[in-house]
Amino acid sequence: MFFEGNYTKVYIYTNIDPWIKRNAASIAQIIEDYVKKTTNILNINLRCKVNVTIVPLLTIGKKLGMGKGWGMARQPFLITDTGVIVGYAPYNIRSKPYFIRDKNVINMSYLMLIIADSVNIYLIWNYISYPYSYSSFGFFEALNLYMYLHGIPAQYRVETTLIKWPHGFTASMINIGYYKPLKFVIENFRYGRPYGWEIFSFGN
Repeated sequence: MFFEGNYTKVYIYTNIDPWIKRNAASIAQIIEDYVKKTTNILNINLRCKVNVTIVPLLTIGKKLGMGKGWGMARQPFLITDTGVIVGYAPYNIRSKPYFIRDKNVINMSYLMLIIADSVNIYLIWNYISYPYSYSSFGFFEALNLYMYLHGIPAQYRVETTLIKWPHGFTASMINIGYYKPLKFVIENFRYGRPYGWEIFSFGN
C-alpha cells in the first residue's frame, strides 16, 4: 500500500499485521500531519518528502537488523537517506499498558512512538545536526516528548508517570542532590544514568 501527501510518502509492506491494513489510511494521515507539524516547529524546508516504510518487525525487520529477540528492543527502525523504515510487532507478543483495554489505542500509540522517534532523528541528522553528535541525542529525546504531546492525537497517547509529571521527577533530583544542568544533560545524554527527568521536563 502507498499513500502520498505534501510532506510524506508512506509505504506499507503487503504481508503485515491485519490491524495495520485496516487502519492504513488513518496511519498515513497521522504521519503526514506529524511531519508537517514537526518541520514547521523546527523551521525546516524539506529537500524531499519524508519516506516512511512500515514493515513486519519479526520477519523483514529482523532481516534488516532491527530489534532483538521478540522485537521489543530499542530502535525498531532504520534511518535512510530519504526517510525511515519502521518495524511493527504484532499486538499479541507485546506488553500492554495494564490500565488501557482498547487495542486500537495501544497499537496506534506503539506505532506512533516509533515513527515519531525515527522521524525526529531523521530530521535532526539531515537538517539540524550531524549524525552521532552527542548533543543531538539529548536534543531529540526532548523533541520526542514535545512532539509526542503536541504532534500525536490525544486519543492515541499512552502517558507514563514520567511523561505526566516530569517537573516533579526533576524537582526530586534537585532535592537529593542528583540534578544535572540541562546543558550537561543534553551533551552527555548517552552516558551514566538515563537523564530522562531533566530532558523530559525541558521537553514538556
